[in-house]
Amino acid sequence: MPTYTFHLYQTQDADHNLPPRRSDDLEAHVTSRVSAKVEAVEGFTAELRVLVEERLLIALAELEQQVPQLCRQQELQAADAAERAGKLQEYEVRLEMVSRRLGTQEERLQSCFDRLERVPQLPQLRSLCREEAQKRLGEELPCMAQELSRHQDLLEEVQLQLQRFGGRWLGRSQGKEFS
Repeated sequence: MPTYTFHLYQTQDADHNLPPRRSDDLEAHVTSRVSAKVEAVEGFTAELRVLVEERLLIALAELEQQVPQLCRQQELQAADAAERAGKLQEYEVRLEMVSRRLGTQEERLQSCFDRLERVPQLPQLRSLCREEAQKRLGEELPCMAQELSRHQDLLEEVQLQLQRFGGRWLGRSQGKEFS
């Protein structure tokens, strides 16, 4: 990149250091110097304008080439973002459902723990079983004793009948042999 420097106080006139001789000459001299400097400034600005325009045109051409590609990329990213937003919403719904299920399971688990705490411990359970067995035995023992007594009576009666029947039968079988 070329550098341009411009000095307003330097001119290309060789006699600029010489003092003017007359007021008309002075005015003409100042006018010529000013117009030379204006022309130099105009030349410099024209060169600068051309340089800036060339650079701007190159940059604009590059941007024009990139615009369609950038638009396609933007469209793809927008479509991708919409798809991801849909998936995100779907995952949020699933996560909410899992969270509810987990909450329900936690409640059930807490309920089980609460019931487990109310269950009697092993020594208490043994004591309860012993008390229940004693209570049932205490209620059923008199009935069982009565029934046992009744059964004994029946057995004795059956035994007596068998002895009587057996004696008769033996007596008959012995009587036939001897007769």
